[in-house]
Amino acid sequence: MAFPSLRICSLFRIIPLALAVGMAGSAQRNPVSVDPEPDQSIKATPRAGLLRGTIAHAPSKGLALIYDSNRQTAVLDANGAFAFSLELRSPIYAELELESLRGKRLKVYLLPSRSLSLTCDASDLYGTARFTGGGAAENNGLALLQVQYERIDYNELFGLNSADFLASLRSQRTKLENVLADYARSQADLDSGFRRWERARITYWEAAVRIQKMRFSGDWALYAAGLDFNDPSLLGVESYAIFLHEYLMAKAGERMVSDPALKASINRQTEAQYAAAIETFTNPAVRNAQLHEILRIQFVGDPDMNFGPLGCKGVEGLMARFDRDCTDRALREGIDHLYHQCQDGRNAPLIRVYKTVGTTTLDAHIFPPPGATPGQKRPAFLFFHGGGWSVGMPEWGYRQCKHYAERGLVGISFEYRLRLRHGTTPLESAMDAKSAIRWVRAHADKLGVDPDRIVAAGFSAGGHLAAVTGIVPGCDEPEDDKTVNAVPNAMVLMSASVDVARDSYFREILAGRTESANVSPAQQVRPGLPPAIVFHGLQDNLSPFPATEAFCKEMRASGNRCDLHTFPGGHFRSPDDWSVIDAKIDEFLKSLGFLGASLYSTVSR
Repeated sequence: MAFPSLRICSLFRIIPLALAVGMAGSAQRNPVSVDPEPDQSIKATPRAGLLRGTIAHAPSKGLALIYDSNRQTAVLDANGAFAFSLELRSPIYAELELESLRGKRLKVYLLPSRSLSLTCDASDLYGTARFTGGGAAENNGLALLQVQYERIDYNELFGLNSADFLASLRSQRTKLENVLADYARSQADLDSGFRRWERARITYWEAAVRIQKMRFSGDWALYAAGLDFNDPSLLGVESYAIFLHEYLMAKAGERMVSDPALKASINRQTEAQYAAAIETFTNPAVRNAQLHEILRIQFVGDPDMNFGPLGCKGVEGLMARFDRDCTDRALREGIDHLYHQCQDGRNAPLIRVYKTVGTTTLDAHIFPPPGATPGQKRPAFLFFHGGGWSVGMPEWGYRQCKHYAERGLVGISFEYRLRLRHGTTPLESAMDAKSAIRWVRAHADKLGVDPDRIVAAGFSAGGHLAAVTGIVPGCDEPEDDKTVNAVPNAMVLMSASVDVARDSYFREILAGRTESANVSPAQQVRPGLPPAIVFHGLQDNLSPFPATEAFCKEMRASGNRCDLHTFPGGHFRSPDDWSVIDAKIDEFLKSLGFLGASLYSTVSR
């Protein structure tokens, strides 16, 4: 998995200046609305702005304009034409998003009382974007800069040693600054606020990339002296927001090592970030925005930065502190809404502790099948969520567990230790997965489970854990009862990281606890393993498909069953894909006698 480089790829995105201000419960990023160079005459009266244009070769007709706390939608006509009208008090950044290209957005800079026109091709949004009308100069410059950002090879950049990395990073910054300066010289009437924001975007892009690679090493103190941690007018620049996030992550990492009080917390990363934010931010608007961002990510995550969520378990103390420390009522109400929304989503029929490690309890979220009666022993579908062994929550497995409970199995979604909640590594996650299998077998009578028909399933990192339980020897919790078998009877692996032996991200977060190959299923294949069904995207860039294909070939060569089903997309599946996956898993389970007429056995009592 290459999470770091993916997160960095979002650094050149711009967020709207006022996403979700006052929106109780919004899951979007939430800094404040600011004007790069305030003009009270503009702010006094909202004035209409218009954005229209044509997008050629769009794969779908749905289009959204995302700005401030709003998401306007439109439908492209037969010629790809669209139009949006909006009331603006000041210049704003916004984003156009095609429905079929989620995550790939075209940034625009909109001015009050101006009509902006765009033509572009969906196959290359920035390379083909041409603007005319009010704000054309700013938007053509924005597209030009974006093309330069997209040329940066982050995998190559992050693979350099420290000295070469810094030299290459400075070179990239210089190129960006030169593109902006050359363009500004050619456009005498370029908006001054736009120039300031784009200069800031370059500065904090460099800072964010640097701190993620090097943390506080090198000449950090000297470098940081040129940065402003408390400028509320920059909260609308995403590279500034991401820099502050990466800075807090780095400070939290130091704090998690040095502060013994955090060892008892099940939300160590969030607690450490919160404390670092209180120490760092003196400007009330910046402090409010960052505290809000920390808790927002705790509850809903941030897909743009590959981060979170971490859930609502054990956050009562954090909530009380936020209510005390945040002076913005709207932000407090928004977080309160997200907290209760998270609590409402934690609604498995039964939640039981399956494992205790020190002061940490780990829960099993249980979905009994409707109509189950005492004495029946049914197959169990055990699910491990994804999240890069770092984030996630068992609620992510509710859909699958409900699906199989409705088909007569006992569905159970498991919590396990995570790097950013518990300060652990994938080795501890693997230990928890094996403990989960043992717990189900040891409590089979109470759970109504047939101990000889246990399915271990998982997505992404959770798929890795499911494969570990079926394939990798060892990885046992020292206190576990080893006389209870931790190997499932079948495996369902979805976008699973089955080969982590040479994965640099995995090696980094494993933190020297063991060799990567020791917890890599692909390196442990041998005869006599449980049957597996595997689902994978051909363009998956987190868990590359060739490794999964090789894994299945080796499984079959060793005499094991491994059914491989592929999809044309990447790591994540569409709703239509999930319908196919559900049907294929049903067929797989029926072939094993885990679904159908022989669904349950009856034990005499």
